[in-house]
Amino acid sequence: MYYYVFFLFIIQPLLEYGAHRKIHLHKDYDILQIHKTHHKVIHQKKYNNSIFKNILSSILTLPICYAPYGEYVWLSFFKYQLAHLILHKYPFVFPQLSKFHAIHHVNPKVNYTITAMWPDKVFGTYLKI
Repeated sequence: MYYYVFFLFIIQPLLEYGAHRKIHLHKDYDILQIHKTHHKVIHQKKYNNSIFKNILSSILTLPICYAPYGEYVWLSFFKYQLAHLILHKYPFVFPQLSKFHAIHHVNPKVNYTITAMWPDKVFGTYLKI
């Protein structure tokens, strides 16, 4: 049980930070259209992701749990998807984290992590709320 907590609150935020930062620093950022589109949609205030889409994507990815360490991958994906939905659609649930993530949409070179602030503080990409 403790390994899940360790994974979800220590390892997963580090992986999330690394992946998100790599996307933004990639020389061909235009190739990564899904993420680029997400940033455009947020600036246009047209974020339309729904709870249904998140539940559906979580259900469709459940088979990954059968792979070695697949449950960790699925839990990471689910945590990220849920947190991202909440931060954009229901910012009052986690107001500090929502403000933190909103700064990332204004300045995409800071505040990469969605589910925690500490990795950005550790790696020097934290911009104060």
